Amino acid sequence: MNGEGAPPPTAWVLNLDAEQELADPRGYTRSDAMDRQVRAAALRVVGLVSDRDVVLDTDTPPRCGGLVGDAWCPTPRALERLRHAGAVVPAAPAVEILQRVNDRAFAVGIDPGPLESRYASDLDAIGAHVAIIGDAGAVLKRALSFAGRGQRRVRGRLDADDVRWCEGALRGGRGVVVEPWVEREQDFVQHGRVGPRGAIALGRPLAQVVDDRGAWQRTVAEGDAGTMRLRDDERTSLLRAAERAGAALAAAGYFGPFGIDAFRYRVGARVAFNPMVELNARYGMGFGLSHCAREVR
Repeated sequence: MNGEGAPPPTAWVLNLDAEQELADPRGYTRSDAMDRQVRAAALRVVGLVSDRDVVLDTDTPPRCGGLVGDAWCPTPRALERLRHAGAVVPAAPAVEILQRVNDRAFAVGIDPGPLESRYASDLDAIGAHVAIIGDAGAVLKRALSFAGRGQRRVRGRLDADDVRWCEGALRGGRGVVVEPWVEREQDFVQHGRVGPRGAIALGRPLAQVVDDRGAWQRTVAEGDAGTMRLRDDERTSLLRAAERAGAALAAAGYFGPFGIDAFRYRVGARVAFNPMVELNARYGMGFGLSHCAREVR
């Protein structure tokens, strides 16, 4: 702590495209277009980076003078960026662990949820699950994707374009999540942190505003910006799901920040709640609002 009681500044790598690197750690190179998108999105991260911190993905000084480093997701490139800048490189899970716990298969394996999400590893299995869901429509999700990317809505059966999309998503030996498309009423997020010894700390639940594809727009306190609040049963379900997720992450060897996305949805006249539609083993856009402990044992 400094004389005013504030934490020392941090050197940050806001690699919001971490899932792209995890999908191909050796071959991924950020394009100019992606670099512009990441820089623009990084400006919308809420409450995580202070005015005293240094962000290495934007206007970066040659050296960071020994500042403690942190990353949106501690991928090999992010850690090397910190090392090159002279920051103190934090301990981080192995890249193989990051790949495993950020793959959508990991969350489905913890709990497929009320939508009975399925992880399919071949084209026939994807088509079979889509057919079971039927004309109501399904959403397909790549194993590693972010910010609403890597998703495709289909109805009844796969057409030629759907097949090509699936073939691309299956390259590299990863699968596709298939789940029913539902009418979302309100999105929420629960952030947490897993300590190196497996302790779990949870922040306060927050509301999220998303677009029609489910892509993040902003994170706010429950009830702010016209959002709804969690009902008591939903809050309990969300916290229990976060505890299960944290325990599974710790068992897999992961430590660091995480978040689970949830939403209230409508099926006809019935309202239901999915407490863990996604699990992200990294920081999230609204993590800084969650009041989650920075250090956990």
